Amino acid sequence: MPNGYGTACGNNQKQSKGCRQCVDLEDDPEAFSFWKIKHGIRWTGMPSWKQTLTDQQIWSLAFFLKHMDKLPPAPEQAWQNVVN
Repeated sequence: MPNGYGTACGNNQKQSKGCRQCVDLEDDPEAFSFWKIKHGIRWTGMPSWKQTLTDQQIWSLAFFLKHMDKLPPAPEQAWQNVVN
């Protein structure tokens, strides 16, 4: 997100240092990403998704985030075409 804005921080808020850390999940172990997604990150705008997603969905998302910088061309293009 070159301009520093993004829906990952909620409501297109300007990203704080803490929020940039919650967005850069591809460097985190999957279990750490799972925890962040499930419980949210206080004071960053990153919400908890435990009431919305099942544990299986959260694990799928955590694994996707871990490998999103290594996607093959077709999935990478599909990911780039997603509209928030």
